[in-house]
Amino acid sequence: MKRIGRIAAMVAWLSVSTAWADQTIMYPTQENADFSVTVPDDWELTPAESKDDYFTVDGPTGASFSFRSLTAKSEKQAKKNLEDAIQESLDYLKEHFKDVQLGDPKDDKVGGMEGFAAVGSGADKESGEPVAFVMGWYFNTNKGKIIEVWFETAPDDKEGAEQASKIMDTLKP
Repeated sequence: MKRIGRIAAMVAWLSVSTAWADQTIMYPTQENADFSVTVPDDWELTPAESKDDYFTVDGPTGASFSFRSLTAKSEKQAKKNLEDAIQESLDYLKEHFKDVQLGDPKDDKVGGMEGFAAVGSGADKESGEPVAFVMGWYFNTNKGKIIEVWFETAPDDKEGAEQASKIMDTLKP
């Protein structure tokens, strides 16, 4: 009986230890975060190069997230920034992918933030490899920010997609 108790305690300890191994990223800085997201410790972080730039996290399966926030101090500015961000995303798709199929945007809610996301697929222009992607925009109205999220992976990357779902569950204003 003591052995079962020790094994249970060890399993519980390992579960807690694993949770502590995750990394929480505060963007743009910890002191003045527009949002936070937690990723597994085996995902590689590439920090943003400037305040309005994306930071990227790449998983061991090849799955990749990019995040940034856009300032929206007025409704007019928010609309303009959102339109510009969507156009930049469409331009990015044209530049890097071929045979792009993009679904209609659907209302979405993440971390208490309302927003919308579109799902699509295509093929990388250089390698020809198929790619599945999601692009979304969420509104942190408390701070006047738009949180932009990009995710891409191979269409058959079930592990990367499962990790992505868990990562999105951690996105908080």
